[in-house]
Amino acid sequence: MISDLVYYTLETGLIYGLIALGIYLTLRIVDFPDLTVNSSFTLGAAVSTVLIINGFPPIVSTFSAILMGFFAGAATAFLNLQCKIQNLLSSIIIMIGLHSINLRIMGKPNLVLLDQEVIYTNSNSIIITASIVIIITIMLAYFLSSEIGLGIRVSGQNPIMGNAYGVDYNKVVYSVLILSNGLTSLAGSLLSQLQGFCDIGMGNGVIVIGLASVIVGERIISSRNMLMISFSCLLGAIVYNTLIAISLDAADSILRASDIYIITAVLIVFIMLSKRNNERGS
Repeated sequence: MISDLVYYTLETGLIYGLIALGIYLTLRIVDFPDLTVNSSFTLGAAVSTVLIINGFPPIVSTFSAILMGFFAGAATAFLNLQCKIQNLLSSIIIMIGLHSINLRIMGKPNLVLLDQEVIYTNSNSIIITASIVIIITIMLAYFLSSEIGLGIRVSGQNPIMGNAYGVDYNKVVYSVLILSNGLTSLAGSLLSQLQGFCDIGMGNGVIVIGLASVIVGERIISSRNMLMISFSCLLGAIVYNTLIAISLDAADSILRASDIYIITAVLIVFIMLSKRNNERGS
């Protein structure tokens, strides 16, 4: 039973790592507070679950979920850049709109994958999850370390300097939001297939989980190397998920599963205060 809990915590931690990578892209590269991820996570789960139930292969369903995440990110970027709506408000508008779309896709608040072939069928789920997440992490780190990726990072931090080097800031925002929401939708798809169900509220608080994972990872691994930064997001997600599991298990009679967000809030505040005290001390 304990080993099952450890495996599940590690698996979900790896999946949350994809969310952390997406949050890192939006917050650290273009400083864009993107709440779209709350709904694009559910969007990925909803699309893949409905397609699998209707007989589509799990691989096709999973890639379809990623594609829908791309569209969600592009929609947020469009409102911000073309419609000149403030970035946070743009993401809130898309997040709210996607909630209704997700419910329309699902047809009802909950869907169950009973006796359906999923991406984990006849395979070791932790190996499949780890393989997918690690390959994506390495590819993303390699891309961000390339000449194009360096241009994206420079333009995201300093649009004027980016323009001087011929990098269009608008294209950078589109690229980052599309990638971020694609990763988050993939995470939603994988989690729904791992758990065997999809729920309309499963994306609530996803941005907080991703942010906490990024912060924890940065405290554990401090590096400017993109590969190390990318893996710090994964490690942060695993550590975060483990801490949450331990907290809920240790205080089983006091805390409920619904208390996960207040635990996360306390954890983030503690880490931020610790970081500030260390900076003052140095």
